[in-house]
Amino acid sequence: MNETFLTVCITTFNRWRSLLLTIESILQQQDVTIKIIVVDDCSTMIMPHEVSSLIKKNKNIKYIQHNKNMGLSVARNTAIRACSTELFSFCDDDDR
Repeated sequence: MNETFLTVCITTFNRWRSLLLTIESILQQQDVTIKIIVVDDCSTMIMPHEVSSLIKKNKNIKYIQHNKNMGLSVARNTAIRACSTELFSFCDDDDR
């Protein structure tokens, strides 16, 4: 069986707990191989250790941080440019 690669793009701003739950939910999917791109639109809160640890230990998660807040559409365009798969989808940081 061929593996299907899908990139899920998640934009976030100061919502670390919900982002953690969203990433964990995505990683539980077993039908496809999923890559995750998280674009942090210049959060003002410090990322908790549990979130940074999850991102660092999973090779299929890419984290990008904006140097200034540029809004949802720019954050999504950043994610699109970082995609390396043909299939991609957007997910909010509070989706499960």
